Amino acid sequence: MKKAAILTLMAAAVLAVFLPYPASAAAQPDTTPAWFANTKSVYPDSEYIWVIGNGATTEDAKKQAFIEMSRRFHTTVEAISSDISEYQEITGSTENDFSETIHFNQYSRIESNEDFFGIRFTEGWFNPKRKAYTLLAYINRNEAEKLYHARIETNMVGINALMSRAAEHGDPLFAVKLLERGRGIADMTTKYIDNISFIYPEKTREYLTRYAPYLNTVQQLYAEHEKL
Repeated sequence: MKKAAILTLMAAAVLAVFLPYPASAAAQPDTTPAWFANTKSVYPDSEYIWVIGNGATTEDAKKQAFIEMSRRFHTTVEAISSDISEYQEITGSTENDFSETIHFNQYSRIESNEDFFGIRFTEGWFNPKRKAYTLLAYINRNEAEKLYHARIETNMVGINALMSRAAEHGDPLFAVKLLERGRGIADMTTKYIDNISFIYPEKTREYLTRYAPYLNTVQQLYAEHEKL
């Protein structure tokens, strides 16, 4: 009996060596996306600004990433939403005097929060360590710079036209109304000029030189508004 038991154990050991492992014991494939495992290789800092967002759902992770990105630009999601609404009114409306007079560059039109900074998002990935969804928000520096340049130029067209109309019109109340609208656009434009330095910090001096005349015009608008 003992000999039979020993032979049975030996046979079982031999089978264990040659039989394949069950599926549960096999090594699980690594599903970590490259943008998470090697972020700076996929999105090098010289070309991109990026942040990580986490949340209970992919949408929550996206919102968190957008908030984190807005902090990079010293602004808030609420301020961004306000700018988007104002910009859409400026470029999209055909019913007010301002839009009827100015033909805006449609390239600059903002359609959504995602387009505000030229921001893009990766697919959401369920991070097993955090037990949450993770994604990466990124901005291509070159594309963002072009967007900001276009928006600044477009806004300045509007500011100059408003100031001209205010100066030519004989009704001070009408001029105040125009310049009041201009103040909002001027505030937004000043913010753009400030934010563009976060895209290429090494170009800060170049931007200040380039946009100094625009900032002078903005200050002139403020002064004219205060005078009236």
